[in-house]
Amino acid sequence: MLNGSRRIRIAKGSGTNIQEVNNLLKRFEEMKKMMKTMMKQKK
Repeated sequence: MLNGSRRIRIAKGSGTNIQEVNNLLKRFEEMKKMMKTMMKQKK
């Protein structure tokens, strides 16, 4: 999704470290998958 240099830039701009950015992106992808499966069940 995002390459390494972009993750570093996001971390510096937000005042966090790269691990926190990676964790956020991981949780975002997990929620995205969960929402997709929930929408399939709704139909």
